[in-house]
Amino acid sequence: YNPVVTKTLEEKMEQPVNHRFFEERNAKVIVTVGRLHVQKDYPTLLRAFANLQQNELPEARLLFIGDGEENERLKKLAFELGVSSVVDFAGFQPNPYAYMKKAHLFALSSAWEGFGNVIVEALATGTPVVATDCPS
Repeated sequence: YNPVVTKTLEEKMEQPVNHRFFEERNAKVIVTVGRLHVQKDYPTLLRAFANLQQNELPEARLLFIGDGEENERLKKLAFELGVSSVVDFAGFQPNPYAYMKKAHLFALSSAWEGFGNVIVEALATGTPVVATDCPS
């Protein structure tokens, strides 16, 4: 029962974002926020994104906000899937809320998770959320 939707979050989500995906005219930006860790099951997200981008929505872009030990492995997978030019690993950002607000979709692909505050935060920005059905 952590306070999630606060005045600070509301102020941060209104700050400007400087990222090339948001400057592309017709880009549909999908954002995910979290540490790059096995628990987050980002390989599944990358595979689903590759399918979407290559077959359904070529204007889709995927933006990872966060850092962690899976960084290089995920970049390699994006390359192998042929989507490295439309996927970006932006690393840790002190204000992920502005990215969430500008995104067309927020994705959470966790294999297991406690209560995902990040889902509430994304919903508070007004961005639709897609999340895996995972234990807990």
